[in-house]
Amino acid sequence: MSIYFKISKFFLLASVFFVVLVSGSTLFPFIVGKYVWFRTAIALALIFFLLGLLERRGFIQIKTDLYGLLKNPLVIAVSVFVLIFLLAGFLGVNPAMSFWSNIERGEGGFQMIHLFIFLFYCFSFLKKKKIGGKFSSR
Repeated sequence: MSIYFKISKFFLLASVFFVVLVSGSTLFPFIVGKYVWFRTAIALALIFFLLGLLERRGFIQIKTDLYGLLKNPLVIAVSVFVLIFLLAGFLGVNPAMSFWSNIERGEGGFQMIHLFIFLFYCFSFLKKKKIGGKFSSR
């Protein structure tokens, strides 16, 4: 595994620690720090993931992994949901507000894209161990 993929995985794992953040210097101390941390960690994970893809020579393996990931029913359902969410935002009354949202909510199209990238990383990096039984993965 490339060092870039390891750094990307580190930022993926670091992104889940947003729940413990409280930024007392902002107007909304229980909200702003959390989504700034999450968005920054996911953006850095994406940057290092793309650098790892550029460094790696085996694009055929990456291609087969991505096709396998895109066949997952949960990934398909969430992809359709995110696309409908973004389409509804762009066709709404105020598309800029729908995409960027506001500080209190923070759940616009921009945040949905970050959540989708987070889901993609969780499926591609975090592999489930085989437990056994009829509900085991693989």
